[in-house]
Amino acid sequence: MKAMREAIAGLDRSKISHGGLFLQRYLPEQKNSDQGDPAVWDAYFDLASNTIGKGDLYRTAFSRWERSWAGEGGTVSINKFKVKDRLVCGLGGASPTETGLTLHHTYGTPVIPGSSIKGVAAHYCHKIWGEADDSFKEGGEAHSVIFGTTEDQGHIIFHDALIEPLGRKVCRDIMTPHHQDYYGDKGGSAPTDFDSPVPVSFLSVSGSFQVVIECDDPSEEGQEWLRLATELVKEALDKWGVGGKTSSGYGKLNWEGELLPPEPPKEDPLAEGKTVTVRRIPSTNKKKADRLEFSLVEDGEVVRFEDKSAACLADSDFQATMKEAVEMGQDITVEVAKNDLKAKPPRLYVKPLDLPS
Repeated sequence: MKAMREAIAGLDRSKISHGGLFLQRYLPEQKNSDQGDPAVWDAYFDLASNTIGKGDLYRTAFSRWERSWAGEGGTVSINKFKVKDRLVCGLGGASPTETGLTLHHTYGTPVIPGSSIKGVAAHYCHKIWGEADDSFKEGGEAHSVIFGTTEDQGHIIFHDALIEPLGRKVCRDIMTPHHQDYYGDKGGSAPTDFDSPVPVSFLSVSGSFQVVIECDDPSEEGQEWLRLATELVKEALDKWGVGGKTSSGYGKLNWEGELLPPEPPKEDPLAEGKTVTVRRIPSTNKKKADRLEFSLVEDGEVVRFEDKSAACLADSDFQATMKEAVEMGQDITVEVAKNDLKAKPPRLYVKPLDLPS
C-alpha cells in the first residue's frame, strides 16, 4: 500500500484524463492533521472538477450511444433534462473523500443510474398519481405494468441517463453541518447555538442529461404505457428531483424536450457482398482493349459514375472465366467483391454468381 501511494504521489496530475479514477486513487496523503490542509483539499477538488468530462473520448462515446437508438421508433422515448441548480447522485457512496459521486466507470463522467430514475418515478406514481387513481398505487395494475412486481419485472426499461458533453459538468460545493455531536449522538448532547460549523467539500453536477426510457412491447398499447412512464419521469424529476439533498433543492431537472431517435444509417446497395446487375461493354481503355468491363444496370438502364459507364471490372480471379461466358451487351447478376467508387477513376470490382452456360 505504501509503495502504491508513493508511486501515485509522483505522477503528473496535470495529465489526468479520468476524473473518476482521480477521485478514487489520487487523494493526497496527509499525515499531520485530522482534518487535512485546506489548501491541499482545495487543489484536489478543483483539479477533479476541471478534469471530469474533458477530452474527446467521452464525446465520441456519447455520439455512439446516441446512434445506438437508431431505428428503435416507438419503443424508445428520449428526453433532454437540464439540472435546475445542482445534482448529486451517490453522495453517501464509499469514497476516500467521505462524500461520493456517481460517475461512469469507463469514462469518469456524471451519470444518473436508471435505478434511481425508476425509484423516484415509482414512488411519485404511488404517492401522487395514486391519490387520484388506485391503479397507479403500488400493487395496482398500472404501477405493476410500468415498474413491475416481485414476480414480474414490468414492461418499461429505465436506462442510465448520460450527461451531454458540453461545458463544465462538475462544480465544487460545500455543506456546513453545525451540530456534529448531535447528529452523531456522541454523548447525546442537544444542538445549541454554540456549536461550530464544519465545512465539508463535495462535488455536485450541472448540465443536461438525456434520459432514455424503453418499452419491451412495440404494440400501440405498449407505446401508450411508454408515454405514461415518460410523463411520470418528467413530473417526478421536476417536482421531487433525484439523488441526494433533494430537500435542500438539489436534484431537480427541467424537461427541455423530446429527442427523436436518429434515423438508421442507409444501407449501401453497392457494399461488398451485395448483389447487382451489370452489362458487359467494350473496354474504355484503348491500351487494354481486351479488358473485361461492365456497367451497372438499374431498371434496364446503364448507371454511370462521373460520366464513366465502365465503372465495373471483373475481379481478377474471374477475368478469364467471365470473358468466355458473357457476351458483349449481355446482362448478368454478380456479387460486389470490392467497392472502390471513391477512387479516381471510380471502380466496382465484381465476381459472378451463376454464369450463363
